Amino acid sequence: MNDLLLYLIKVSAGTILMYLFFLLFNSRDTFYRMNRIILLISLILPLVFPLLRISPGNYGYNLSDAVIIKTLVTTGNSISIDPQTGNWQADLIRILIPSWLCISSLFLIKILVSIFRTVFIIRKGTLKNDGFPHLVVTDEKVTPFSFYPYAVLPEHLYNQNNASEIIEHEFTHIRQGHTFDIILCEIVLAFFWFNPAVWFIRRSILLNHEFLADNNIVTRVQDVKKYQYQLLKIQTGLKKISLANSFNSLIRNRIIMINKKPTPVIAILKNLLIIPVVAILFAAFSFTTINIPSAVQRQEKIFSDESAVRLLTFIGQNTSYPFTARTNNITGKVFVEIAMDKGGKIRKINAFDTPDKIKFPMIQEVVIIGYAKPLDWNGQDLMPANTPIKISGDKLSEECLRVAQQIESLDLPEWKDKDLDFTLVFNFQLK
Repeated sequence: MNDLLLYLIKVSAGTILMYLFFLLFNSRDTFYRMNRIILLISLILPLVFPLLRISPGNYGYNLSDAVIIKTLVTTGNSISIDPQTGNWQADLIRILIPSWLCISSLFLIKILVSIFRTVFIIRKGTLKNDGFPHLVVTDEKVTPFSFYPYAVLPEHLYNQNNASEIIEHEFTHIRQGHTFDIILCEIVLAFFWFNPAVWFIRRSILLNHEFLADNNIVTRVQDVKKYQYQLLKIQTGLKKISLANSFNSLIRNRIIMINKKPTPVIAILKNLLIIPVVAILFAAFSFTTINIPSAVQRQEKIFSDESAVRLLTFIGQNTSYPFTARTNNITGKVFVEIAMDKGGKIRKINAFDTPDKIKFPMIQEVVIIGYAKPLDWNGQDLMPANTPIKISGDKLSEECLRVAQQIESLDLPEWKDKDLDFTLVFNFQLK
């Protein structure tokens, strides 16, 4: 699977798991600062963990990171090359990734347009103070909003006697840096628009911002009900700014939380449960069984498609399943590491039965099909079960080395250009 597509899937799974934790344990609490941290973690950690590559031990080279060419199957006498192997996955990726990029580009353009419109409203307004945060009054028909470091009020609200609470509400958003949370949400949403958890996290973050600002006001004012009425009196027909904290957003939820009894302090201990959740994400997305030597990193294709087909076809046509291995059900993979000098002369060749010692990039495996026991025309065993046979554990390796030595006879363009280091993979299977 394409690495990018796999990354998008992992991030989506991580955000869903983290948001479910928030819904179960935090969404009804009045620990607004803690909730803000948990919601931001729910966005950031799933983005970071899949990018980490931590190997707990030497488990060998991951074949999915090999240089893939084609799948080739041989019985030793006949050969078939299947160029369609995995093509449906490639076709699907070729459709999904460009579609994802196009939609993400539209979201990014929307963010830029929103920022431009917000800055335009701010610059067009009148600055009322020189200190931080800045207060701007505008004649635009917009709801009161904040966009760091500016709080913006429509002129008709600024001229009212009770505008101070609205202004302080927006100043709280600015002092706590809520604008940066919103921009982070919008950027993540631009790339993960297909993930419903990201939409819900964005909404919860915006709502929690309002809880934080409201909580700052209700702890200062004497008449809490008057502040709630003020929320309800803000005109609903005013235009909202998408990248800003709007004063009259999500009013019903805010009034419910204003009147909610504070969560007991001891309940904050349940937030410790997030530690195993984060540990699960870290273990699932960051740890890998890959421990690849520096020389075995993904690189450009070693062979052209034409040369690759010629090489694998030659190997398939010249490889036989050793008789003693077939009759004694010996199967497995053999990795033949080849160091070839410029001009096509093999300098060094080694065979391994596990990939943990491989230092060179791998070519896609050649599958050699054999039959477990020789049969006569009536389907009867030609060899009785008690027939003694001398078995050598190196028979498969010997056959692979014999064939690998012969690739010098191939006249490939790549032989002439430079020294080549690569690994052939032989996969012996029985029917």
